[in-house]
Amino acid sequence: MSGTSGDVTVINGENTYVIPGLTDMHVHIMNYENLLLFIANGVTTVRNMWGAPEILDTRNKIKNRELIGPDIYTAESLLDGPGGWRQGCTVVTSIPQAGDAVLECVKTGYDYVKVYELLNSDVYYEIIKTAHENNIKVVSHIPQKVGVPGVIESRQYSIEHCHQLSETDIKILAESGTWWCPTTILHH
Repeated sequence: MSGTSGDVTVINGENTYVIPGLTDMHVHIMNYENLLLFIANGVTTVRNMWGAPEILDTRNKIKNRELIGPDIYTAESLLDGPGGWRQGCTVVTSIPQAGDAVLECVKTGYDYVKVYELLNSDVYYEIIKTAHENNIKVVSHIPQKVGVPGVIESRQYSIEHCHQLSETDIKILAESGTWWCPTTILHH
């Protein structure tokens, strides 16, 4: 029997099943027409790891029910050090630039600051410090000059992928409370 009981809608689920909404923890939204496919497949939340102003606009349209799609939590494009090659990345080479880059992420409305592999350690630690002071999470790769122990000690919120981690690193990570999003499909 379906119907309403007070403020609760009761749905007859006999001979059916229900699961909670799924979350895809590492996506790169590149085709906005495909957002409905997430919903059609039960994915109601995504963690976008390559941000852009258009994604912030799309996130707002979904929140305002102007567009159908999953709830979006998004990082900015990424912060990398000298030699950073990814198109759209912000190359950060100094401590003042590091603080400014984090503050720009906060001001723009991103949910995460995304760090990458070529950051110098002093720049990385300034990103972490400024992010903690401004209540924004730092996510993504392990800067080569910082290493797993430094990333864990700094309280980076999450590490993405598994190609940088040894079995020993994974044991340390498991004890630390730092989230790990292995994205193993990347390697298949």
